[in-house]
Amino acid sequence: MSQKRFGFFLIAAAVLAFFGYAARAQEGKTTHTVVLDETLHGIAEQYLGNPASWPIIYNANKDKIEDPHWIYPGQELVIPLTPEGMAAAPDTSKVISPTAVDTTPVQVQAAPEPEPEPEPEPEPVPQTAGPVKISGGQVVVRKLIVPVVSEERVFSSGYITAEEEKPLAYINGADKPISDYLMPNDIVYITAGSNSGLNPGDTLTIYRIGGKNISHPQTGQNLGRIVTIVGLVQMTEVGPQSGKARIISSMEAVTRKEMLKRYEKFNVPKVTMGDPMLTVAKTPEGFIVATKSPIEAATAYRVVFLDKGTDDGIGIGDIFEIYRLQGKMSNPAGGEKLEKLEIVIGSIQVLNPRPATCSAYINNSVIEDIKPGDRIRLIKKVPIQQ
Repeated sequence: MSQKRFGFFLIAAAVLAFFGYAARAQEGKTTHTVVLDETLHGIAEQYLGNPASWPIIYNANKDKIEDPHWIYPGQELVIPLTPEGMAAAPDTSKVISPTAVDTTPVQVQAAPEPEPEPEPEPEPVPQTAGPVKISGGQVVVRKLIVPVVSEERVFSSGYITAEEEKPLAYINGADKPISDYLMPNDIVYITAGSNSGLNPGDTLTIYRIGGKNISHPQTGQNLGRIVTIVGLVQMTEVGPQSGKARIISSMEAVTRKEMLKRYEKFNVPKVTMGDPMLTVAKTPEGFIVATKSPIEAATAYRVVFLDKGTDDGIGIGDIFEIYRLQGKMSNPAGGEKLEKLEIVIGSIQVLNPRPATCSAYINNSVIEDIKPGDRIRLIKKVPIQQ
């Protein structure tokens, strides 16, 4: 095929893709299949141009999404594209953040007049992370830059602490009738104020520290206690020694007596969607030391804790595989017993690394009884963005 005709077919295919997307928009909705580590914020930014428009997608899929903090690979979501839905997002068709996309032109060809003989089927345009736009005879591919995991997932996973963490303040009651548990938007009383450095608008984390020390399943070493993240409050009124706050999110049931500390923001690395992670030698090796759930065993999408952390070079988004040794088998020819092959039973992705430990979630498993004592080894690392 001539170079001119190839350029014509490339542009024709892009036009068809563009108008296909426009036709779906006129119908008022489209669909999106969730892939690993996507969030409603990211999907809203991709389709509506604004991550803050995620409630539009959530409200359209309440039959599929139980908690907006958690969506799972394979879920097919309805994306509203009605004028009302798009109005919630700013027009980003003319201004594209240089930190979010790469607008390097891909094979620019002016469209020639079609030749008189019958044309073959247009060759498909390669799939890209973002939409394809045609401007001035150019085909521009948008590359989507996304967090390797969602900050919400990192924040809510918790961690193991070997140090005593004294609270900045406590929740001590609520501005509502007596009930066992509190909900988002409830107003609570805070036992600290401006004398402790608090100001209206400050965000505080609701947390709990487990009463049981976590011991290493192999060495017996005391690793510390699990810190469970319960939710967030935002200060609304501040006096010298006390104040009021509104519950803005909850991951666990909030009671009238809870500990508070300042909100910790995480620097989640970003990657280009579709680019592979870095494969590394299968080191370092370690163990699962605890599960976040009170039950001993865990399965996919559960949070576990590992005996590796930042001191071992572990960062947010790194991937470990979980494996088990199978022991030995007899040799029919006699002699010493033979080692059986190892069996890989799942993989886990790091969420919140601390110096000697980290939290991680099981993103794949072939069994349902992953438990403390199972062996792990690092297999992939997040590439460093230049």
